[in-house]
Amino acid sequence: MRFIWLTFFFLLLFQHPAHAHVVDLTNKAQAQAYEDYYPLIARYKGTSGVTFESYSIYWDETKLAKLEQELLKNKHGAELSLLGSIKIFPDYPAGQNVLGQYFAQYQVSPKLSLLPNRYIHLYGGNEWTTVEEMATTLAHEYGHHFTYYYLLNKEQSRPNEWLQSQYAAARELFHYPSVHIDGSGEYEWYMPEILAEDYVQLFGSPHALKGHMQMNPYLPTPFELPALQTYWKNQLGAPYDSYFAPW
Repeated sequence: MRFIWLTFFFLLLFQHPAHAHVVDLTNKAQAQAYEDYYPLIARYKGTSGVTFESYSIYWDETKLAKLEQELLKNKHGAELSLLGSIKIFPDYPAGQNVLGQYFAQYQVSPKLSLLPNRYIHLYGGNEWTTVEEMATTLAHEYGHHFTYYYLLNKEQSRPNEWLQSQYAAARELFHYPSVHIDGSGEYEWYMPEILAEDYVQLFGSPHALKGHMQMNPYLPTPFELPALQTYWKNQLGAPYDSYFAPW
């Protein structure tokens, strides 16, 4: 019964679209420091090297350790070392329908690359109080981190060039004029969100995938695009070959 209720609530949120945003700090002075307005409840740093901080009374150190285990169940590689922290806030400081945010920043020279100490915010910690409930948002936000790393560091493609990237070609985004990279269109057609959603489907943990449906129903899923799967196999190598089947 609890799972049915949660599924209904999640669908209800998405009827009033619940968003998980990426914030590019490269051309910003700084981001809003929400942690200045909440007391720190717990902090945990385990084998991942990522520091987990809770500003919600429902997320103690024990639960943060379990959230780290959940993070590591999402497929990851060298990009993990560039993630500095994950912070859980009790409510929705970025807006009622914003469930999480990833904060990207990169250098252009001497070589285009994602900067270290990137961070993720997870919102609604007083409402989403279990690892299972946080899993999809966590995977989506990590998907931003993962895909920013590969398009920046491996493709050497700046975000404003992503519509001309190898990824966009493999994803066949040229068929969809609604896709945008500058935030000028609908949220579900924003390319960083398409990338993060593909990550959840291809590389997300079992908890992240449970009951998950692709946000944009007008696009084929990544499993319907052999060229996209080939793209990731070429980027990631043979050890990832078995990761391209739905759970």
